[in-house]
Amino acid sequence: MATNNATSNTGTIGSSQRVPDDPLRQWEIDESHDRFQWKLAWPSDHNLHIQFAILATINAVVAVACLILILSLLRYRKVRRNPFNLYILFIAIPDFMTSFLCFLTCTFSAAKGHYYSEWMCSFQTFYLAFGFTANCWMNAVIVYEVYRLLRLSSRRERYLPPTRTQVYRQVAVVYIYATFWSLLGVWKIPFLPHDTLLLYGIACFPHEYDQARNFVNLSEWWFWAGAAWSHIQGLVSAMVAATRPQIWGAIVDCFRCVSEENRARVPSGDSWFAFRLARSFRRRSIQESAHVQGLGGIDNVSLPLGSPPLHDVIQGCGDGGDESDEEVLSLMREQEEELADGGGDRNTKPRELPSTQTEGISTEPTRS
Repeated sequence: MATNNATSNTGTIGSSQRVPDDPLRQWEIDESHDRFQWKLAWPSDHNLHIQFAILATINAVVAVACLILILSLLRYRKVRRNPFNLYILFIAIPDFMTSFLCFLTCTFSAAKGHYYSEWMCSFQTFYLAFGFTANCWMNAVIVYEVYRLLRLSSRRERYLPPTRTQVYRQVAVVYIYATFWSLLGVWKIPFLPHDTLLLYGIACFPHEYDQARNFVNLSEWWFWAGAAWSHIQGLVSAMVAATRPQIWGAIVDCFRCVSEENRARVPSGDSWFAFRLARSFRRRSIQESAHVQGLGGIDNVSLPLGSPPLHDVIQGCGDGGDESDEEVLSLMREQEEELADGGGDRNTKPRELPSTQTEGISTEPTRS
């Protein structure tokens, strides 16, 4: 009977071989083997080739989806201003890294017919442990922020989202923590309750190495299914993130051509898709406001003295400036009240509104 070299000298750092030259096969298992040896037994090379090929395909799809999401978020500065979009970005990064590197590992192993090499085993346990740990704790950070938002809302208190600096600090702590645990899987430390093992000949991952018996044996396909499902999670995360209109607009812009003239109209850091969506909403809001007031159309809506033409407002480029729309509307209402009270001098040049905010704001019609 073939012996498993990986079961020997597990307590000595760096002395045991994780990818044995003569592995224990599953058809060689009998009642004399314990749970530990069951999980180290390899299936046939034919099954390994099929499993590696399917895993490589899944990871390729997930890596492409995560890469599209990352590039879309990095391309537009305005999208990254939202702290929750930054959280999504830093969740997608470990998902992409894990999927892409696992795609390479599975591709090389499928071409070889069995697991690639000893050094690949150590490298795989690092990036798998890093990706899973970082993803888990980044989701925990987001859940905490959502909980804080709901708690303050229930108390009728104002919620202040984290700043970008705070987000970067949280991400740095999570990534450092994930790196620490990943290195523990690479180094063979005697007193740890786990060790990096090549499970079922498919993947290297930290696992217990005790000699517990009387455990129900599961087929290697169950372990493979769990590995495949864990990688599909990255695709699901990217698809859920794409449901946010701002992120979806950035993704759409990555695959469409925009003329230089239209690109120049878009505020810095925004996407053309998001700009058109916001402009359409503002135009529709002004049209509905004019119809409700019985003014007969947007051409009959008058603006305060000194304001730009309404069509220029409707076709504005969005929010681009530091002042808010409420501040601009407040200045416009003050000018309108001064004219209505007769206190304003029509020959006096009115106060100028912020140039960056006179475009793209929702304007109320003046009172007759």
